[in-house]
Formats: sequence, structure tokens, C-alpha cells
Amino acid sequence: MAGEPSNGYISRGNMTVILSAAGLVMIAFGGFITFQNTATNQRIEDVRDQVHDIQKTFLRKDEHEEFKAGLRREIEEIKSEVVPRPENETRWVAAEKNSQLLSDRLNELRNATTSTYTVRDEMIRLQAEMAELRKSVSDNRKQ
Repeated sequence: MAGEPSNGYISRGNMTVILSAAGLVMIAFGGFITFQNTATNQRIEDVRDQVHDIQKTFLRKDEHEEFKAGLRREIEEIKSEVVPRPENETRWVAAEKNSQLLSDRLNELRNATTSTYTVRDEMIRLQAEMAELRKSVSDNRKQ
């Protein structure tokens, strides 16, 4: 066979071998492509799962903007409820003046108790003033 001259045609036996080899190459190539597709599909699914997990834990940009806007509203509400420092300082000064006035008044009473003027005398004086005030209030109501 090897030494026989050929007329340019491929014999059936040789054709069968060539077609079988081509079929095997195609089967191998198909198997390789199938394996690659399966691996690629698996990687795509893994990436989809990772993206899905990320979406569960992170906010989208529009959700983040909405969240920031909500925080800004809450901050503005809190700021509106806070009393400004000058107003607090005014209250502190008024409280300090009241405290000083009470302290002065107590000192006067202490001094009065050491003299001939007693607390009882002061109480009688205050009761008299209260009686006068009640009388003037009732006179104003009658008018």
C-alpha cells in the first residue's frame, strides 16, 4: 500500500480514519468548549452571588442620598430645638441676680436677728403687706 501509486483519490479505509480522527478532534474540541462554558457560567454565577450579597449590605447611591437628606432634616430639627448660647447666658445672669438678691435678703435677716428686729417682726410686717395687697386687689375688682 505504501508503495502503490495512487490515482489522486483517497481510499475508503483512509477516509474512515480521517473522518474518525476529525470526529475525535471535534468531540474533544466540543468537550473543551463545554467545559470552558461551564467554568465561565460558574464564575458568572459566583460574581452574581457576590453582587447580591453586596447589595444586601450596602446602599445604592439614590438610597444613600435619601439617607443623607433624612439625616440633614433630623440635624436641622435638633438645631431648632437647641437654645442659643446668648439666651442661655441671659438666663444664667438672671438666675445669678436672683441668687444674689436672695443671699442679700438672707444676710439682712441674719443681721436683723442679731439686733432687736426679729424674724417674728419681719413675718408680722410681711403679713400686714399681704393684707394690704389683698385689700387693694379686692378694691380694684369692685371698681
